[in-house]
Amino acid sequence: MADVDFMRGIIYPAVQYPAEELKTEISRTAIPVPQSLALELAAHVRQHSGETLLTSPRGQLEPWRLERAIRTARSKVDGVPAGFRYHTTCGTTSRRS
Repeated sequence: MADVDFMRGIIYPAVQYPAEELKTEISRTAIPVPQSLALELAAHVRQHSGETLLTSPRGQLEPWRLERAIRTARSKVDGVPAGFRYHTTCGTTSRRS
């Protein structure tokens, strides 16, 4: 998967929902992620096949599913940081190579 550097914890956005090309150069900005998230994403890739990094039974993960997961994580004691903004990541996903 060329769009994700699991070792350095960097995602290079390639497509947006629903599997369309990104609209702006700023959308292609690399997204640093914590090593713990990079490990979770790597485990997800090993368990789920699909064209995109985040998948659902229907293929590319729908934005509403991601939003629901973020709300669930926020409700946990050590969930999503307070400063996390959903729209900064929901519009882009990484393609599998």
